Amino acid sequence: MSRNEDELTSHTNAKLLERTRRFLHVLEDLASSFPQVRVKVIYASKAAEGPHPNVKAKGDRLRRELAKITSDTEATIEYLSAADLRERTARGARAVAQLVFSETPMSTPLGEGYVCLARLDEYYKFITSENEALRLELFESNVRDYAGSTTVNNAISETLKSGTGEDFWWFNNGVTVVADAAQIAGKKIVIKDPQIVNGLQTSHEVYSYFQFGGQHRDRSLLVKIRAVGELLPKPRVPTGASSIHESLGPRIHVLCASRTAQRTQVLRSPSAGRQAVPADLLVSR
Repeated sequence: MSRNEDELTSHTNAKLLERTRRFLHVLEDLASSFPQVRVKVIYASKAAEGPHPNVKAKGDRLRRELAKITSDTEATIEYLSAADLRERTARGARAVAQLVFSETPMSTPLGEGYVCLARLDEYYKFITSENEALRLELFESNVRDYAGSTTVNNAISETLKSGTGEDFWWFNNGVTVVADAAQIAGKKIVIKDPQIVNGLQTSHEVYSYFQFGGQHRDRSLLVKIRAVGELLPKPRVPTGASSIHESLGPRIHVLCASRTAQRTQVLRSPSAGRQAVPADLLVSR
């Protein structure tokens, strides 16, 4: 815990000295609570193989010295080769996002997941970056791309622009998000590594709507969040689709479709009643 900083100044980086000084001060303040200290050192290189024996010997010596910080300190050394770095780069960064919900989310004991309503402007914040650009990385697990000006997308856009008192989620199937983990924190759901696997077209239309000055008018979007864990593959939206939407009116929206099969059962128009549709029709989202 003690050190002579005058001796260290001549051959130690100033930032390193400052940060380790703060660490030691915090550790000293917490001494009365007997903290558990865990230190992990990562040694990364572009070497094709594991560390040289001399490097590993120095690492072992460093680990033993770090373990002396307190009587309850665990120190580990991890060595990364070029292959390890390549694998981690391909894996990508784990993003954490927050979604503010309007009503208390529903969940069941059959798995970690939630169904909630999120106000349109809060969902817009969820799918955009700080500079209000669409976060395309959220759609990497979705095998489809934005379809552009189709009958269905135009209908979604018209519903967003409509000035009626009807809520948006009444006429839209909503979006499905899968993630490594999800938990409620106050009025937000904190989501680790979210991927929007169903609702790409809706998301793009919501983004365009607010980009051109749209207002939420207290309207909401149905959001389903499923935590599948880090070790399980993210479900993908099925590639099969039919052209049923080409023959439907511009104000007809899909109400019921599962994430895995997307089988439409009921369609509803804001100005018309319910219309029965064969359950085996697949609709592109």
